[in-house]
Amino acid sequence: SNCNIIITADEESLLLSITDDGIGFKEIKEGNGFVNMRQRTEELEGKFNIESTAGMGTTISAKFNLQKFL
Repeated sequence: SNCNIIITADEESLLLSITDDGIGFKEIKEGNGFVNMRQRTEELEGKFNIESTAGMGTTISAKFNLQKFL
């Protein structure tokens, strides 16, 4: 029903986090969408993470070190 998108940044890092309160996953199977997000994040030397609990929703996050772009 709900989705929160949070973008935070400081001098060192940028964090993008998307959280929903959906049905979640018992087992995370990375289809093309998750694979593409992970690959694009890693191409920018970021860290990609998926957390999900059945019945509790899902959080997808990507964190980037901004110092690498300066």
